[in-house]
Amino acid sequence: MSSALQDAPEDFAHDVRIEIVRRTVDELKSAVDLPTQVEQLTQILTVLQEDASMKHVFGELDGFIVLTSVLSGLREMASEDSINSRWQHASHMCFALLIEALKACPRNQVLFEQTVGYEALHQSVVPTSLDSTRVTVIAGLLLALAFQDLTLSEFFTMPQLTNGSSLNITLLDAAIREKQHGWIRLRHPPAIVLLFSICTTISLLPSTAYTIFKTIERIIALSHRNQAMLNEAGLGLSVFQFLYDRRNLLSSIPEEANIVLHKMLRRLMEMGSPTLDQARYLFQSALQDSALQSDVLQTLRSGTRVRWPEFFSMSGAAALLLTDNRGKTFPPPSGLTFLVRKTVLNQNLLFTRAFQGVDIYGDLEFVTPSAHDALSTPLASIRKGRWTHVALVHHATKASSPTVRLYIDGHEIATQNSVYPKPSPPPTTFHFGCDPSEFHSPTCRWSLASCHVLAHPLHGDLPRLIHHLGPRYTGNFQDASLYRFLTYEASTSLNIYMFDHPSLAPNRLGDAPGNGISVLSKALVGDLGFTEDKILVSLSTKGIIPDPHGPALSGINVIVNSAQSRSSETYASLLGDVYVAKLQCFDVNIWRLGGPPIALKLIQASATPSDLNLALCLLFDIVRSCWQNSQDMERLQGYDVLTSLLRSKAHLFDRETFGAVFEFMGIDFASPETATIVNTGAYRSIGLDFHLWSMMLPDLQRAYWGHFSMVLATSKFRRFNIKHRFEKKLHSIGVFGQVLFTYHTDLYGDEMVAAMVEAIAVLAKCNWSPESIKPIVSYLAAKLHQPIGDSIASPHSIHSMVVHNLTGAHAVERAERILEAFVSILTSDSHLGKLNAALPMARVIVLLLGPSPSPIVAVQILRLVGLHLLTLPLFSRKLDLVGFWGILKIVLPDAWNSAVHRAAFDLLLGKSELDKGPSAEQLVVKQPQVLPAIIASLERGIQKIVERRRALGDGRLLTVDSEAPMEALLEELIELHASSPTFRHAFKSKSVLNVFVTLTKSFVSSNATPDPEAPLNSAPLLDKLIHLALMVNLAGISDPSQKRELEDLVDIIRDPRLALLPESAERRRFSSGTAFKGAIDKNSVKALTRVASWRTTIVAAEHKRRRKMLQDMRENLRALQRLTHWVTVVHHEQGLWPHASPAKWRLDEAEGPLRVRKKLEPEVEKVFNTHTHFDGAAGHFTDVSDDAPTAQLIAPWDGGYEFSVIEDDQGWEDELTEDRHRRIRHELEPGDVIEMVRNVARIVGVDSSPGLFILGKTHLYVRDGLVESSTGDILEALDAPKDVLSVPGTLVSDPDPNQRARRWSLDALAGFSTRTYLFRDVSLEIYFKDSRSLLCVFATKLDRHAVLSKLERFVSEIAADGRVSALYRQPLLSLVSFTGKNSQSRSDIDSAQRRWQAREISNFAYLSIINQASGRTPNDLTQYPVFPWLLQDYTSDTLDLISPNTFRDLSLPMGALSSSRRDAAEARYAALMDIGESPFHYGTHFSSSMTTSHFLIRLSPFNRHFKALQGGDFDLPERLFVDVQRAWVSASQESRGDVRELIPEFFNCPEFLENLSGLELGTKAGGEKIDSVRLPPWARHDPLLFIALHRQALESDHVSRNLPAWIDLIWGCMQRDVASCNVFHPLSYEGAIDLDAIEDPVERAASVGIIHNFGQTPRKLFSTMHPPRFLDGVTTLPLGVSHGIPEHPQLLAQSPRPVRITALALGIALQERISALFVDSITDKILACGPDTLLVPNFPHESIEWGFHDQSVRLFVDRKLVQVVEATAVVCATFCGSEVLVTGGSDNLVSLWHLERASGSGPRLKIVHVMRGHHQAASCVAASRPWSLIVSVSEDGSAILWDLNRAQYVRSIYHERAVHACAIHENTGDVVTCSIDQLSIYTINGHHITSLRLSPLERVTSLAFHERETSLVGVLAAGSSDGSIVLRTWNTDDTPPGQKAKWKFITLREMKLRREEGDWRPTVTALKFVK
Repeated sequence: MSSALQDAPEDFAHDVRIEIVRRTVDELKSAVDLPTQVEQLTQILTVLQEDASMKHVFGELDGFIVLTSVLSGLREMASEDSINSRWQHASHMCFALLIEALKACPRNQVLFEQTVGYEALHQSVVPTSLDSTRVTVIAGLLLALAFQDLTLSEFFTMPQLTNGSSLNITLLDAAIREKQHGWIRLRHPPAIVLLFSICTTISLLPSTAYTIFKTIERIIALSHRNQAMLNEAGLGLSVFQFLYDRRNLLSSIPEEANIVLHKMLRRLMEMGSPTLDQARYLFQSALQDSALQSDVLQTLRSGTRVRWPEFFSMSGAAALLLTDNRGKTFPPPSGLTFLVRKTVLNQNLLFTRAFQGVDIYGDLEFVTPSAHDALSTPLASIRKGRWTHVALVHHATKASSPTVRLYIDGHEIATQNSVYPKPSPPPTTFHFGCDPSEFHSPTCRWSLASCHVLAHPLHGDLPRLIHHLGPRYTGNFQDASLYRFLTYEASTSLNIYMFDHPSLAPNRLGDAPGNGISVLSKALVGDLGFTEDKILVSLSTKGIIPDPHGPALSGINVIVNSAQSRSSETYASLLGDVYVAKLQCFDVNIWRLGGPPIALKLIQASATPSDLNLALCLLFDIVRSCWQNSQDMERLQGYDVLTSLLRSKAHLFDRETFGAVFEFMGIDFASPETATIVNTGAYRSIGLDFHLWSMMLPDLQRAYWGHFSMVLATSKFRRFNIKHRFEKKLHSIGVFGQVLFTYHTDLYGDEMVAAMVEAIAVLAKCNWSPESIKPIVSYLAAKLHQPIGDSIASPHSIHSMVVHNLTGAHAVERAERILEAFVSILTSDSHLGKLNAALPMARVIVLLLGPSPSPIVAVQILRLVGLHLLTLPLFSRKLDLVGFWGILKIVLPDAWNSAVHRAAFDLLLGKSELDKGPSAEQLVVKQPQVLPAIIASLERGIQKIVERRRALGDGRLLTVDSEAPMEALLEELIELHASSPTFRHAFKSKSVLNVFVTLTKSFVSSNATPDPEAPLNSAPLLDKLIHLALMVNLAGISDPSQKRELEDLVDIIRDPRLALLPESAERRRFSSGTAFKGAIDKNSVKALTRVASWRTTIVAAEHKRRRKMLQDMRENLRALQRLTHWVTVVHHEQGLWPHASPAKWRLDEAEGPLRVRKKLEPEVEKVFNTHTHFDGAAGHFTDVSDDAPTAQLIAPWDGGYEFSVIEDDQGWEDELTEDRHRRIRHELEPGDVIEMVRNVARIVGVDSSPGLFILGKTHLYVRDGLVESSTGDILEALDAPKDVLSVPGTLVSDPDPNQRARRWSLDALAGFSTRTYLFRDVSLEIYFKDSRSLLCVFATKLDRHAVLSKLERFVSEIAADGRVSALYRQPLLSLVSFTGKNSQSRSDIDSAQRRWQAREISNFAYLSIINQASGRTPNDLTQYPVFPWLLQDYTSDTLDLISPNTFRDLSLPMGALSSSRRDAAEARYAALMDIGESPFHYGTHFSSSMTTSHFLIRLSPFNRHFKALQGGDFDLPERLFVDVQRAWVSASQESRGDVRELIPEFFNCPEFLENLSGLELGTKAGGEKIDSVRLPPWARHDPLLFIALHRQALESDHVSRNLPAWIDLIWGCMQRDVASCNVFHPLSYEGAIDLDAIEDPVERAASVGIIHNFGQTPRKLFSTMHPPRFLDGVTTLPLGVSHGIPEHPQLLAQSPRPVRITALALGIALQERISALFVDSITDKILACGPDTLLVPNFPHESIEWGFHDQSVRLFVDRKLVQVVEATAVVCATFCGSEVLVTGGSDNLVSLWHLERASGSGPRLKIVHVMRGHHQAASCVAASRPWSLIVSVSEDGSAILWDLNRAQYVRSIYHERAVHACAIHENTGDVVTCSIDQLSIYTINGHHITSLRLSPLERVTSLAFHERETSLVGVLAAGSSDGSIVLRTWNTDDTPPGQKAKWKFITLREMKLRREEGDWRPTVTALKFVK
């Protein structure tokens, strides 16, 4: 009791203060004079300062509204100068009260923004008349509000800021620096935005403008928190708009302020854009009217450089507090890991006391109760202002120490031995930060991105991986593809680490034995060694939500612990000053808006070098930092697209741009030691595009070729670059072969040869294997001795650059440079050994030496031989075997020069490359075999001297220079002879001495004269030769014959006249000209002949190699030009830069149920000119052809020699095997191989496109425009011989050479049917699961049978594998598209007939089935499905479907409906009978390509077909299809040649009646412009109503009763009935003509034309009268069924017990919401799905779940988790079949997933497409596999229709409010959408049918269509939150007479669910109609 009495005064005081506040606020509302208002404001302020709880009271009493009202009143007073001071005082009091009311009161902050807002405050505080003084007052008050500090209110009124109008930057900056220390913690950022807005709407003094802008800039720069808060408040957009949208105002501010503004904007842009709409606006501003705005792009570029994660900003005493009540002890017994990403802003490090969360200042330390010393980090481990990843691992038990490890950014920094803490009982409280209860005023500032606590000690390598995931990763490490979150740089860093640590010792870092690298490898695929239940804490900004346990509008947020399941949530509280920065950086925003295509578009629009650099850097930034963008870039082949764009922008490249491109790929020219390829995809496409870099300036080309040395030789990562990049990642593209090919072309000039040779050498060294050795040797063999004129041309490049191979001497010179590099490489013993292991080098040396080597070649070959002989002593024997020395003796003399001289003597003496100067040891002859070649060279040299002397005619001696080489040679020989015994011995050999004696005698005699007194003509050369001869003679010769020769030589020297005697042999030899020729070895000649044949083979092989390279180049160019799909992402209606021109539409090839085609797709105009003209030279070679018999030649590395013993060297198998399919191999999907290729003609309407049918191991392809010749070569269809295109009726058009092959996975195969084309049984129609089909005509029936056999075998294999079991359980695959070749069997037809009789299928379905069975197909206009012309009443206002007079007589053909036409038909028949010709009634047909395209003229592609049939133009306007009634009259009465029936579109496709694309169809004679089709009156000017009534007529009882008679005429026993006047032209019937039997091409073409023009009668299906349909009972229901929902909705009733058993079996709690219902296709049971859950259709044991706190999607099999896909943001999903999942996300994206079921493994989810178009989060998605349609709706009020097959945007439907539900009618394709107040229905093509305004009580929560095929009454069920289900239909019954049809929803039935016991809300969350 005493306690109550003590508390009573406090309660009383509290009540008094409440009353004071209430009374004062009320008085303030009515106060009119300023003093009273100030007094009341002061009173309220005093109360709030005394009692903080009164702030809530003030807010609840509309205090903020009253305060704003007071400010508005002051606004008017401010214009009166007399009360300016009072206005200022009152304004000060208002802001003081506002600041106090908002301070430390989150609820008031929310209340203020909701009830008043800063926009209203803006209107209240700005006086009607402003001057600079008043602006400074307002600015100061707003600054004070922003920081909740009233002392700042006087800042802008300080004298140094307001004195004068001059601008003193130094003074102003000093004043700002003096005050800026208090601007660290921004409280109300909108106040700064308001301040900026006020200052940019009026003209300010220069000093005032500069001061305000500089102040704001400093506030932003002082802390990242301020930067993020102001960005989130929208300041960035305000500054941007002021600078770029209101440029006229910039002239009023000083230039210094302008600079500050740009600096401010760049800082704000670093944080991205707070909303996606703002980002959209910013990027749209960068490209206006197709022109790039450079200044805007510069600003955006500054924003993409910095990639901030979302984070918690902690200032002072601030912490995250989490209490875990799950009943677990802590720390866990298994060990502990703590992971956190943080940045420290005002200290180097932060101290943490483990497990107790106490933060004080100092180093980062770890303390436990058992540790004596703290675990500390080095001071430099954590850098200020940088995001750092900290990992602390504590092992519970360890066999070895230490047990505690600290990791910084993945590196182990410190370790410590520590006893593991004893577990404490629950609950466990986690503190992250400074607990305000312990630290009241700390000055630390730091930020936290995410933190995790794991009940598992991580392996020592895993912190490295987690660090590389980056600060933006906020998942729980459970994703099965963790590697996808790695950026290119992070992935490369990890790969380098793993490469540098190929094996780790057991017990690494004290862990259990194992391989650390294997741990990393497993972790990259989601196996980090712990499951999700080991995660105790997982906190990030993704989990921020309003406090679910607090009051509404409390303004208090909590963080969901993402480690918990959805059913057991725990929350962390935000204590103290914690700001949550929810950033939207530009790279992520770009991905959400359109991804890399946005940046690609900016690159495309670049027109200056600076623009190109900015756009490229922007692309590189967003790809480098955002893994989603990098995935998109790879998915859309973005690097190939970029290559194509860069080729067109090559002239804009400068050094900066060049460096940026290579830096993106990992090569920084400023740091060559760190060069590595981080992005192999970009490097493959861009870095190795030699065409691209050949377009650059020479210095850039030189730098380009130099990068190979940087990467492979200079970089410290060169081993990684070689092994992991070039040998592993880039091996398949043959880099070395491409470089060598480029070297031989004229792409690069001679100034680049040195750089290219260096690059080739480096590439060869790094991969010295047969793959590089063989191409080099082959190239050298072909080019070192290339004959003049050898050339080969290549195709044009994209930019008309023609590439030619070099010819003649030019090519030889380049080859010599390669030879020099080649030999230099071989100075390494290892390289030389590998070379000999790869090739028989003795043969190769002979081949490279050639018949006439240049001096350079000779030198290098001698060096090469020397290297071999030094390293491989037995190599000399191999040279002997190939006759090398003999060949050398023949070819070396003509190549002799000083360099050859030195090389020859080095080889003779066995000198190595490193020998310096002569020595006694070096004067030993090691290779005497070379001496004959040296002497032969001396002989040839002297011969040349004599010949030149004789040519002078006067006997004069030659100049000294001309004799110098021979003199040098003789001097070398003299020196060696004098000093080397081994040389003297070698010189005595017959092969040497005989030649020497002969040449000496001859030369001496040539200098002799007949005068006995005259001396011998003296010359240095002759003297040296005589000197050598005398030395040889003195040395002594043992051989008698040689001795005698020497004696004769000495005699001649002594008396030269002896040489002039007539009987002198020397004289005779000189006179015959054979003095110096010597004896040539026959074996050497034979060897040279063989070498020539080798060279022919090599040249032919090189030509083939180059042809293949050129072919690859051409196909690559075409592939690049095909890549235009990316443009549609940014240019569609919802894209960033939508095209203004209206869309044109074409009929989509997707087929709905019953093969109905009515969905339209936009016709996308080609953005680029994709047709590339090639000069044709690439396919024509004058020197070698594909058919050249090169295979008969023996290559030098194959087989032996006829002139010597066969070597033991292994042969060199030529890798140039014939690959005739090379041209199409690039079309294949990765990993696929070609199994079969056949020529086909793909039929589309009347178009017949010749092409290739390619059957791979995994996919099926059809490539138009290419055919296979009889020899197996792939040719252009236009260039192919006529016999290749043996398909009659095939018209070879001009196909787009750049088109891509159509492709389908063989798993997507749904069925196939044999077909006829022009009555030839050679066609095959294939149906796919994607609702598309393919009609191909084969050349022969045998070809079709081969393909059919392959397809049947594959179908049987996958059926046995279980991959398509569900598909084949579907009866008749939607009733028509049969599966298998027996789809036309009698049993199928009979089954359909019985079902039709029993009314199980509709008339339309039955006619579709028999059309299909008789070979009619929508793919072929000559065999288009035929339907009856039903009605004859086209004049009435209403259509009476009961009266027989409404209908046409179905028992007669169209040509016999009137007596006059019947008489004419009978007369024609009789006349033909009389003249002996095959009689017929009609010369035209009821169905032909012309009649079909005539009806469909307004739809593409049929308008094009019609024009083609008409010779290129539309028909006369009067003859077009313009009026339904007129068409009926023509076909039934007037025109004798018009007997056409109808087509299916008359019953399902209203769009064919409208001119939606605005085609110019002409004008009638009366001036009427032809547009849409004129409809009968009963259609009420509505094509949709016409189609609906026409379909009702088809299903009417009258038609059902009489339809058998019409079927008999078309398919039955009356097909050729004379009495019924039903005989058509004989050639229109199957079997009447055999085109294959007609040999005359003219006659065959005429027959084909007749079939085209006259049409084809369907195959006969029935030989007896067709049975009638049973019409008893309710004829709209199947036989035996008495009730149906459309017919009897009133009979529906709720079941007595709800379905719960299935839900419980699936683990769905009763209290949880059921989100979807499924019917098990096997058991027919109804299966329920819980919230955010879907069962996989046909696989009920599999399910997909989403809505987890870590934003993951999860795949369960048998309730076991098998896959986690993180970072998906999915909020809604639906299945489209059992393989395709469609999801909508809170990130506005619609994603397409594929559920893969590989043989032998479980299902796996994979995202295959991301579609963008919504501006806000998606709220619901629906999909239809039959219609290939996706519908997504969003909170932005849009509903978007997407094409499922192409994953492309089609069209949008707009609503006034957010749309939350949608559904698709599977039978008709109709789409229903629902917003909070409107229910709307549209056709499949977005045509609005009708809408219904919903009552506020009817909150629709679920939708479902009734989808019975036989029902013509559409029924839509809508479930609501109030437990009601409303059945509605829609019709035009209420349309007033004479008006256009108005569709309207009609309620059929409204039902209310019964309430269950307990507090159960009867919300209808799922609906489904079941049988």
